[in-house]
Amino acid sequence: MIKSERDYFVSNLYETTLMEQIELQMGKPSNALDEAQEELDDKKNDYAVAFNEYLIPRLEELSELINRNRCENRCDELVDEFLIVYSSFYSPNRYRNLIRLDANISRVLENRYGYFFDIEEEKVEANNLIPGTEYLRYIQDCLGFEISSEQFLTQEQLVQLKGCGFDLSLLDPGKSYFWKPSQTPIEESFLNYQDYFPKEGEELEFKEVKFSGKGSPKIKARFKRNGEKFNVKVKIGGREPHTENFSARLAKRLGLFQDPTEYREEIEVYFKDNDDFNKFLQNMQRKYADMADNFIKKIEDYKEGKKITIRYASLEVTPDDLHKLGGPDIFGWDHKNRREFRSIILWMGFLNLNDMKNTNWRMQLRRTPEGLRPELSMQDVGFSLGKSFTFDDVLEAAEMQFQDLRNANGFEPEFVFKREGSINVKWNDFISYDRVFETTTYFDLKWMARKIAAISLDDIAYALEVSGFAEVEQEIYLRKLASRRDGMVEVFGLEDEFPLFNLPSYAELEVPGVVESGVIVETSVDSLTPYTNTPAIVHLGAFLNRVIEVGNINTRLQLSIGSAFGGNLEYNIPFNLVENENFSVFLARPGVEVGLVREIKNSRFLEYDEGGDQKIYAIDHYTIGFTTQSGITGELSRFLPVELNAKVSHFKIKFDHYRPYSNVNQALKAPANLADILPRMKDYILNIKRNEYLTYSYETGLDLSLKVGHGQHYRVEAGQERVKSTPITFSRNRFGEFEIFQEKIQQRENYVSLSLGIDIPLFYIPILGVEYSFLNYQSQSKLYAFPFSSSQLDDAISQDYLATDISLIEDLIDGNYNNPLLESKVKYNLSAEGSRFARRSFFTFLLTGELEEVFTKTNATYQGDETNVFYRYYVSDADTFGINNGFSAHALWSRDKSSVEVQFKDEEPDDFVIILNNYNFKQQLNGAEIRNFISAQNYLYSENSDEDFFITDILPPADEVNDYKKVMSHIRVFLYADKFLENLDRLMDGELNLIIERHMARGINPFREMKARRVYNYLRTIRTILRQESFSKRRFASLLAHVVKGLNTQDYGVQILSELFGRDHMFVMGEIYGILPSFSYTQDGTSVARRRFAGRS
Repeated sequence: MIKSERDYFVSNLYETTLMEQIELQMGKPSNALDEAQEELDDKKNDYAVAFNEYLIPRLEELSELINRNRCENRCDELVDEFLIVYSSFYSPNRYRNLIRLDANISRVLENRYGYFFDIEEEKVEANNLIPGTEYLRYIQDCLGFEISSEQFLTQEQLVQLKGCGFDLSLLDPGKSYFWKPSQTPIEESFLNYQDYFPKEGEELEFKEVKFSGKGSPKIKARFKRNGEKFNVKVKIGGREPHTENFSARLAKRLGLFQDPTEYREEIEVYFKDNDDFNKFLQNMQRKYADMADNFIKKIEDYKEGKKITIRYASLEVTPDDLHKLGGPDIFGWDHKNRREFRSIILWMGFLNLNDMKNTNWRMQLRRTPEGLRPELSMQDVGFSLGKSFTFDDVLEAAEMQFQDLRNANGFEPEFVFKREGSINVKWNDFISYDRVFETTTYFDLKWMARKIAAISLDDIAYALEVSGFAEVEQEIYLRKLASRRDGMVEVFGLEDEFPLFNLPSYAELEVPGVVESGVIVETSVDSLTPYTNTPAIVHLGAFLNRVIEVGNINTRLQLSIGSAFGGNLEYNIPFNLVENENFSVFLARPGVEVGLVREIKNSRFLEYDEGGDQKIYAIDHYTIGFTTQSGITGELSRFLPVELNAKVSHFKIKFDHYRPYSNVNQALKAPANLADILPRMKDYILNIKRNEYLTYSYETGLDLSLKVGHGQHYRVEAGQERVKSTPITFSRNRFGEFEIFQEKIQQRENYVSLSLGIDIPLFYIPILGVEYSFLNYQSQSKLYAFPFSSSQLDDAISQDYLATDISLIEDLIDGNYNNPLLESKVKYNLSAEGSRFARRSFFTFLLTGELEEVFTKTNATYQGDETNVFYRYYVSDADTFGINNGFSAHALWSRDKSSVEVQFKDEEPDDFVIILNNYNFKQQLNGAEIRNFISAQNYLYSENSDEDFFITDILPPADEVNDYKKVMSHIRVFLYADKFLENLDRLMDGELNLIIERHMARGINPFREMKARRVYNYLRTIRTILRQESFSKRRFASLLAHVVKGLNTQDYGVQILSELFGRDHMFVMGEIYGILPSFSYTQDGTSVARRRFAGRS
């Protein structure tokens, strides 16, 4: 059995790599197969190493000892060693709930004041304590017999020692895979691994963007030394490069296992060609949006590719002697009986270390001369040194979400207290478990207090310095950590063993203009930590800006509430922000709209400009509009339940001005300087700052809407909206390059909705309804890029280039686009046209059906290359029982969704690709139901009856698992054109019809027969139009999409796709979320996981 499990986990890693390379890294399937094939190498695959060299040998030795009746103490030791590592693969009852990331909200609220531990409470003490050498004679005298220094003490012996007045907190755990005594100076924490980090002159080459986690942006890179490749993980910008390096070094000094890390003020990353660089930019945008851009200090051409300079980075390496496995159930198995686990809360409280979900712990095997040694490492320890997640009232609870307090200002000077016979540790975490620290005793805490107290002041100061904190941060953190340490020493009465540091209070620290009474008030400190306390009005304004726009407040609230509750809940407020209906008159009259809105954007990730930190955006929106609007609503509603609104035309001029500032106060007080910009527009644009944007646009539109049923138990609404807009944006991007982005947009939308519901004062609650929307659009966009800002103006040629660029920019500002030199500055040119049809039907808020069809035709020209024309057709439908809000599945019982996407180039329609995605979500399944669910998936997606798509042998017995929560299968099918077109041309009508009916029209079912006939007709039409010299590409794409969609693979399976497209011209891969314990799952997706419950691709 253990060997079959090994084979499963090895193949599972193969499938996981395949999915990551195709879906996340967007690699070619052929390259993805090569990458995945490497995972099948027994010597490279960490799981294979764990089974072959650790788990299986111990089971074989255990079996031999049992058969020979020679167990003695060795059998227990072998079982313990086996379970330590096997728990990473087998954790049948890990804590799960229906909330995103399995966050335990009730536990968080229960521990809102922190954790309390009764000093005198009688609990079972840790079972892994040994006498050691220092107190061995005293322990022997108390027990009355000799005992080995390495022998584990029984509960009876521990009780006897307490009776002798012995302090149990003096006892260390024995052999441990989580902690070991450490006498290594902190300066030498990672000294043995310095050769794994790049040295000066060694080029760090980009490999790929890491998609795991949701914190700071991360990439994989590598460098070569003497022909050997070394891999490095680079964490970019923000607080974590500082806090992670500090926390890891202190943890190593404490005796915990940590991966080697190193802080770099600046580091250069190289890209071998422009394709690699574009892949980096694209995947960074997909995963992290613009979070990394703010820390990219410089971009330069280098050889055939690019070179970027990143500031504030953390490097992490994996030594060759380390094999990384998954995260075990941290508080499962016997961990709650081990002192080092029971006491770790004090360490996490000391640093305010949070986000300690299971995936942030990792079991690993280190290769030593004695063989493989298990180690449990805490990963991603950078969520630390900020405010704790404890709170005494609602206002303090609200502060926890503010980024402003996750820094030295929010870090409290005390964290542990003695209260009425209890020890109160002021620590809490949103990622929490039911079994956390329920067995922790006073002596466990006091043991950890001794270990923390042994860390010297010099150790703390050194770790702060090498982690890149600014000098004022170092001083504040040093004083606060010293205060926390001294307070802990006093609480546990350890002053005689560990003298107090007695540093001055942090509140006494004063640095004019930077620190006031120990609080940092200057935001531009070197480590990019945000310090300005954001006024509550800014947070309120950000919320209102999302919910309410200038326009009809009734409509905006309707959309906001409707999206939150899954229904079209309409909140009737009898006014809007532009025009009060009480002043409406019967005749249409001209109106003037003048508006200025300032938005303050406080970002966690910060801006960089000319050596200064600019993390706050002041965004000014100026609007000047002229509108002719109907005012007949009031008159009609006197006689009929009808509302009619018509903006016969509107014309608006809009300016949006983004300006970066160092803090909120500067942004709030900055002048609205449009009047200053307009008279000298050209000069202002030419001197625009880095990360500053100025957009102006002309917009015209026509809006018509009719609503019938006001005050009744029904609603009928119809309307049309037309918009034409021509925005142009001037900016200097994060690399300092000057850019001009020009757009022309036309859009027309028609919509109609019908609902029956309950009309009560202020509220109309729809019960049953259907909505339709039809959208057509056209757009053109062109991006001009001028990289002169990074030019070295040290010769006449470069100066001439600069003068030419400035002249071209002036032409563009003046509206002159005829200069032939401008074409050399076009980075890309896009034109697109398309349409979207959507239908939504619902019954109450719980039963919803959705259909969407989208068509786009895009003409793309990149950097002067030839123009490519792409077609894309997308169709999807979804049936939902419950409310799909993305945070909690408490009210989401099931959801089925299927989508089909067709893509091809204009000149190669017969070389199309079709991507099919099928989703099936269940809120909760028990052990028997999960097997039925998997069997149903196997019936649909297995290649044959002899080889299941999903393997169920690995599942634990049904009685070992309470239930599986948030279960969702996600199957992807990639279909290619070659064989399909050949089969379609070869098959006679009768043969084609027989294949369709065999797949769909099973039994006597007229509806199935109708659907089968429809698909058959689609296929015949495709064959007919392909034989024509010219045909509608849109219709061709639509027919292909509806063929695959009409085959209804969610009910009938994918075997017919194999018949139509050919086995060698389709690729199927998939996984089921919620079976393997993972804390990365959300309702509609997951962060990349090390191990998935994957099918056979």
